[in-house]
Amino acid sequence: MSKLRNTSFVLIALPLLSGLGTVGGCASKLGPRDGTCVETTANTELNCEVDARDAAIDDLPNYPKLVGYLCNGSVRPDDTATMIEGIPKGRICSDRGLIGNTGSHGYCCTANDTQCAYNPQADCPPVPNGFESPRNGFECYGSMRPEMYNASIFCDQAVRSDNLVNYCCADVRVPWGCRTSNGCGKDLSSWNCDSDVVPRSQELLVSKSRADTYFMACSIPKANTDNTYNYCCYVPSVIPDGGTCLQDTKVPGCAAGKFGFACTGPENPEMDFPIMSCPNPGIPGTSAEGYTATLYCCDFKG
Repeated sequence: MSKLRNTSFVLIALPLLSGLGTVGGCASKLGPRDGTCVETTANTELNCEVDARDAAIDDLPNYPKLVGYLCNGSVRPDDTATMIEGIPKGRICSDRGLIGNTGSHGYCCTANDTQCAYNPQADCPPVPNGFESPRNGFECYGSMRPEMYNASIFCDQAVRSDNLVNYCCADVRVPWGCRTSNGCGKDLSSWNCDSDVVPRSQELLVSKSRADTYFMACSIPKANTDNTYNYCCYVPSVIPDGGTCLQDTKVPGCAAGKFGFACTGPENPEMDFPIMSCPNPGIPGTSAEGYTATLYCCDFKG
């Protein structure tokens, strides 16, 4: 597994979703599709009841029940999403794998359309070894995360693109892979992480939606002999409206202990994070999310 660069995932926005006019379809980006999906309530091997202990949200009793489908071929129940006036419209499904001897995949889906759409072109990383479920992409409008509609999926921290919010979501709860440690200075939190993850705000806060606004800024990691990495992270107040600078722990030439940033807008990291000092001008590059950006290497003033 390759080491990720910045946030916990890399997600490329689906052009059809981002650039439609009044009404359009997203299924055409899937290529040839075959097979059928049938709603099922009689198959006892496909259980779409979500146990509160395993749910992606806390307030499970107040969320609608999920609907089960059996699908064969390449189709999914949520792969016919549309865009209306810039707002996605589609169902959100979790893939429960092959169901018994039916030869079909089972899906647990929202009963109605939401303001999220399945994104088949999202470049989501694999889950850690030992977990069979992939991560799938969803694009949403507004503050509702995909798991707020479907409590059987587990989504990473959001990446915003214009008016849409992009997510990578797994069908199983995936261990984070970071542990609290020590060794960082005042106003910084210390983390020891496995080689394929970086610290994420969503793991520190009760509200994941809040974590989509409060991004941690983590240093270039220091490698340990046991294939783990140490990070020093600053948890800022909310990034200013219009702020586009996010951490990038793979900025070329940025040494361990310094803070790398990728800015997709005109400002520099000092404008979004006043506690940072960036003595050198930025260099053209690409952000961890795949967007054209200006890359900076900065110091934490403390």
